[in-house]
Amino acid sequence: MSPSISIIVPVYKAEAYLHRCVDSLLAQTFTDFEVLLIDDGSPDRSGEICDAYAKKDARVRVFHQTNGGVSVARAGGVKYANGEWITFVDADDYLPPKSLQTMHLLVENYDTDLVVGATLNDKRMKTIGDELTVADYRKLLIEEKITASPWAKLIRRVLFTPFVFDIPRQIVFGEDLLMNIRLAYQTNKNIAICKDYVYEYVQNQTSCMHIFKMTLDYAEMYFKEKGRSVGEIDKDKSVKWSIKHKFRFLEKCLYDQRDNVCPRHLFVKCLKRDIEHSSYKKTFFEHALLILCGANFFVRVLVLMLHRIYNKII
Repeated sequence: MSPSISIIVPVYKAEAYLHRCVDSLLAQTFTDFEVLLIDDGSPDRSGEICDAYAKKDARVRVFHQTNGGVSVARAGGVKYANGEWITFVDADDYLPPKSLQTMHLLVENYDTDLVVGATLNDKRMKTIGDELTVADYRKLLIEEKITASPWAKLIRRVLFTPFVFDIPRQIVFGEDLLMNIRLAYQTNKNIAICKDYVYEYVQNQTSCMHIFKMTLDYAEMYFKEKGRSVGEIDKDKSVKWSIKHKFRFLEKCLYDQRDNVCPRHLFVKCLKRDIEHSSYKKTFFEHALLILCGANFFVRVLVLMLHRIYNKII
């Protein structure tokens, strides 16, 4: 008989904390699950640790693959999964004992394909009701106003079409959001919201989130992929949301980078093109950001600091 939930854990260089992660899964109060450990070509002892767990507990299955990145590892896990529901756990994180029980209770009480839970100190979840329309959920995701992590969720397995994981490997930061946006367009049912703390996220200083440095080239590739992720029904809206986020990123680049942000850069050219082909109305400050492209670092910082001071005064 197939389990209700498949827990998928991508594993790479995780020997220092893998025991804590897997032990927390096997200690769940809800027991109708399987654990799929996807060894993504890890060069340390992670693969051996995975195999040892599989020998000790029949609920654990291990798959070894050449390194392909976290999205490929998750896709492999979904391919091998037997459960009706999928949840992802990163190998350096762990679950509180009642996580699966808490989230599974919602799929019993709501007609839904997706449960979105909370991590510790996730204040954004406190402001949301017990249920979201799928349209509102998509909007919050695209505007990046709700958690876009792959974890702390129960996702019906049938939502995972090939397109969900069709993300270029060069996208190493933000791929979680792209996956979640694509999943959101695979269902028309309301989203069940779990405000209880169901996931323990552990800060890892060697993770991509801490060492990755965004560049304009990367941003242009990412925003292009984000636009491809949005369903046709929201394409026009997504252009405006994308423009707003591009301006936020442009401001950060102008403020943080000593290199000139050239007006001829592909990112800036595409931003201007998006504005020209939409009904988006630039604010005075957004217009100034475009003018500042190409100015030297000190001029940019001076103008931006004056703008911040002005905003605080008014």
